[in-house]
Amino acid sequence: MRGSPGFVVKVVPNKEEWINYQSEGLLKTLSPEDEFIGYFWQILTQRDGVQCHVANITRIVPSDGNSKLFYYADEAWFDMADIKTTIVALRGPASNNRFLSKEYKHFETWDIVRNIVF
Repeated sequence: MRGSPGFVVKVVPNKEEWINYQSEGLLKTLSPEDEFIGYFWQILTQRDGVQCHVANITRIVPSDGNSKLFYYADEAWFDMADIKTTIVALRGPASNNRFLSKEYKHFETWDIVRNIVF
């Protein structure tokens, strides 16, 4: 089983063809030309009592074009057999990543924009 839970990843179809995934209760499609960047939460190995390999990846949207700040968008569920993931960043804050091995230290850290209410 492959995947990169705990990282900001780019998701592409495993083959050069469109794939289906679930998001917001709807069946959606991802083409080889689409760019799906998201936070890879987890891999499920069982869903509703059935064995599976499903990636739970939440799409992220940059807060602007220059910074590495983002908002969470729609939550998506991909069949692991249908996708390839590539790490594009570490998810902040930086304290999340202090114990990662050296092989991951070259990635930038992207931070979540939080709405602070007093």
